[in-house]
Amino acid sequence: MALEKFWSVPECRKGGLCGVEAKCGPAGQPGTLHVHRSTPETASDSQNSSRIGVLGKNIMTEAGALETLVSQQIITAMKAHDAERTGTLRLIKNSLKNKAIEKRAILTAAEEQQALATMIKQRRDSIEQFTNGNRPELAAKEAAEITVIEEFLPKALDEAGLRVLVSEAVAEHAAASGHPPTPKEMGPVIKAVQARLQAAGLRAEGRLVSEAVKAALAS
Repeated sequence: MALEKFWSVPECRKGGLCGVEAKCGPAGQPGTLHVHRSTPETASDSQNSSRIGVLGKNIMTEAGALETLVSQQIITAMKAHDAERTGTLRLIKNSLKNKAIEKRAILTAAEEQQALATMIKQRRDSIEQFTNGNRPELAAKEAAEITVIEEFLPKALDEAGLRVLVSEAVAEHAAASGHPPTPKEMGPVIKAVQARLQAAGLRAEGRLVSEAVKAALAS
């Protein structure tokens, strides 16, 4: 059952069957949001509305802070008539919403960051393809989108800082196990590095973390 929203008096004088009219008869006055139906609600419609209401409460109404922030930024970008930024922000919001719908729950901060990291990776892959295909204008568009997406992620750690974190994680592993970690123990060391990144409010691409850990364990 499709619903349509109109501004009218709190109580519909036509029993909620006023269809597409903006006011409920002569007494209708704008100012109160009222939902009108074109036909009476059936039991099936009521059940569907209940399910939609639960989903909306869990995902839409109680959305995480990041989605709220992105929504605010969309309004700001629209007021500034910044079409490119508005488009990218809408892509971010849609990505977060889709992930939440798939999970059927509010995303954690880590899951939100992972969703944005995936968007960045997709665009970097596209930049490589467009560059190889001699399409610099499309590569530039992807790069501009990355810049906007990165605004909502923790600060990226540089290579020198990443090496420091890897060294600390390797030393911690060696102290706990009694021996330096081997290449076969990359997994636990990578997890330790990622935990340190999260604790410090920083981020690094998974590929870079893996390469840094691999290099440290091979030396």
